[in-house]
Amino acid sequence: VFDNVTIAPGVLLHFFQEVKANYRAIPFHNFHHGMSTLHYTFKMIQVAKLSEHLGHAEMFAMLMAALCHDVDHRGYNNAFEIMTRSELALRYNDSSPLENHHCARTFELALNKDECNFFQDLDQGNYNLIRKRMIAGILATDMKHHGQHVTILKEFEVGESSESQSQFLVEVVLHAADISNPFMPSAPSQKWCACLNEEFSLQAEKEAELGLPVTSFMCGLREPQGAAKSVLGFIDFVIIPFTSSVFRIWPELDEMRQFLDQNRAAAAAVLEEGKKVTTKT
Repeated sequence: VFDNVTIAPGVLLHFFQEVKANYRAIPFHNFHHGMSTLHYTFKMIQVAKLSEHLGHAEMFAMLMAALCHDVDHRGYNNAFEIMTRSELALRYNDSSPLENHHCARTFELALNKDECNFFQDLDQGNYNLIRKRMIAGILATDMKHHGQHVTILKEFEVGESSESQSQFLVEVVLHAADISNPFMPSAPSQKWCACLNEEFSLQAEKEAELGLPVTSFMCGLREPQGAAKSVLGFIDFVIIPFTSSVFRIWPELDEMRQFLDQNRAAAAAVLEEGKKVTTKT
């Protein structure tokens, strides 16, 4: 991919360093999550052979969007940003304030310093395409689009290349990589779940401190039973309706499906053990 996109030597390194510096030290939506999403985006491109359906510029856009998709995240979700009338909520009129900010910040980092401007040697056509795909991909990571993705995927089949299909592939793969924790191997999956639970718990505490309604699904996540119940609910009601179509379309991703089954079974076992302890008590 990178061999087929014209970029001045050293520019990507400088941009990468700027992006890393602009991720905040928060439990989940940090630079490591950006790198994890980049990893899974690349993995899906490679394993699902998406190079047969996307051009080099589009795959480059996906990878760059994956790296940057949560840059400068504050550790609170969109609902919190809107409820607190934050700077981002006001700037973006309550419309995906975080995702709009991540996107805008990405292009600011690239275009405000010559040494970070990986666009500088691209012709106008490739710049327009890469920018369009990056914006679409990052904005599609807002969970408010999840239901629409699920609905479209039920009937979706990869066909001949088209503008609409290419953009949809970018959105779906980036979204899948962003929420890939449940279909990772057990150890990293559990680690990322713990990080997310901590970030949610901190938001719940902040909401209580500010006298705001406390987000119910962010409570009780520091206890094993609460964490397991959360994982199981997320897998059953969010992940499986989405991945059932993804794994149908790309059977090459079966390893991820197996990890998902294993992680679901592990969470269910924790809940079952808790029921036994409660019964004995």
